[in-house]
Order: sequence, then C-alpha cells, then structure tokens
Amino acid sequence: MKYVLIEDYFSSELFQNVVVQYFDTVLAKIFQQHNLLDAKGKFVKNGKMLKDYYDMPYHMHILNGLIPSLTIYEKYMQAAGLLQNDQAEIYLKVFILGYTFHDSNKLFDTDTLEAAIIDLEKRIYEYDVLTFFPEFENYKENIYYLNLSDENRTAIVANKYKINLDQKHVSEDLALLCKFADGLASSHNLDSVEVLYNDVNRCLKLLAKDTKLAKDLAVSFLQIRENPYTLLSQNMLQAARMVLAANGKQVLYATRDGFIFFGESLTTTEYQQILQKVQNRGGDIKHLELTKI
Repeated sequence: MKYVLIEDYFSSELFQNVVVQYFDTVLAKIFQQHNLLDAKGKFVKNGKMLKDYYDMPYHMHILNGLIPSLTIYEKYMQAAGLLQNDQAEIYLKVFILGYTFHDSNKLFDTDTLEAAIIDLEKRIYEYDVLTFFPEFENYKENIYYLNLSDENRTAIVANKYKINLDQKHVSEDLALLCKFADGLASSHNLDSVEVLYNDVNRCLKLLAKDTKLAKDLAVSFLQIRENPYTLLSQNMLQAARMVLAANGKQVLYATRDGFIFFGESLTTTEYQQILQKVQNRGGDIKHLELTKI
C-alpha cells in the first residue's frame, strides 16, 4: 500500500514530493508498527508509571504538528528565495525527521529520550529512514539535535551534537519550528475551531517573536454553526475551501466544524461566492433554508 497526499496540499514540487515520499516510507513504517501507541498523556519515571491518560496515536501526533508547520516553512522558504537552494531538500528532511522522532522514547519504550536516540541509531532501517533520506549519516547529528531540543528538559543535552549545516537556521529556526509543531499537536481544543484558532494564533506569535519563519503571517478561521446535517456541513466547508483556494488563501488546519486558513477574514464577496458554490453543487436540497454559515 502506498500512502500519498490526496491533493496538492503544498504549492511547491519540493514540499509536495518530499512529503509524499515521507508518507510512503518513515510515516508508513511508524503507522504499521505503532498504530495504537499513544504519544501523549503517558509519563514514566525510573520505570514507574506516574501518568497514563490516553490521548492520540503517535502517528497522529506527528501529522497534527508536522503538516501545518511545513506549510509555514514552505511559505518562509518561498519568501526568502530558498526553494531553489541546493540544500533546500536536506534542510526539509532534517526538519521532518527531527520532529518525527522528538518523542522516540515512546516509540522505543525507553526511560529517556537520550537512550531512545541511541536506539534510533541502530534501528533506522526499521523505519526506512535511509530510503527517505539517503544522506542521513552525513546529517544525523543535526536531526538528533532537533530531537533533543524540542523538550526543555533535554535541550542542554542537544548541544553535544555537532551541527554541520547553517548553525543559526538549525539551532534557532528549525528548533523553534519543532516546538511550534509540538505545541500545535499537543492542543486538546479540537472540539471547536474557534478555540483551536486561539491556540494556533498564540503558537504563531511565539514563533514570529523569535524567528523570521512566521513574520507577517495572518490567520483567520471559518466555522459552520452546529446543526444536524453532517454531510451538508461538509459540503459547505468543501465549497468554502474551494473559494478560498481560488483566492489564494491556503488552509492551515481543519476540524469537523471549520478550518483555519492563512490570510484575513472572509470578505463579503467571498461569502457570496461560497453560498453560490453551495447552491451550484446541490441538487434539490434547499441549503440556504436548512443551514446558515
């Protein structure tokens, strides 16, 4: 089975192709081997279980943080003219693996993340890491640095690994992007897109404060009012996504009742375009009489 993106989620071939390759190698292996492993809510110290509250599977924790953060990284690289850089793909894969294994102590059931990284060195073949990133051996210390720097309690230990790429970009930009991804993926406010929007906005402001990655990035959200017509709501959200995409507004994060997107709030024209598209997509269903945005 091949795992792929079902739409052109990214605007550049580099990001689209690398993420598709990641889906079919590293992420696929994690899903196959650890599809029920919980990534959050468990805390073990000295072999003793102190907390065991199930939250979400490991692969979902990775996806919930990775994909939104990659959209931000792509926008940054586009604005900085870095997509054509010879090392652009290397930085992209270093970041992806840096975030993917930031909780590898849970994958390998070790007491510490430092011990898990030693395990990772021996087990990269199990996760198709070399298939995804053939240059892994040359840049692995950059990846280990990101693995450890994501958590405050291991950030100091990260400094024992040598960065052989751009020091500032890895130790500041990519390290903080990992923290942003983890913070986003750790949000429990998934019942309401409005509440999630507040979390995203807070994380973006922290990222923009210390890096150039999120500079001048505005986000807004669209929400469908609660109603009993689930399929109709999804039809309306899909129509809204199509209208916003046509107007250059990319979705950052989607939930069941709405989505967060880059750009300013809906204009009156966009609102009318959405209503028109919903009408055009329907048959004899009276959308406007049944549901309001």
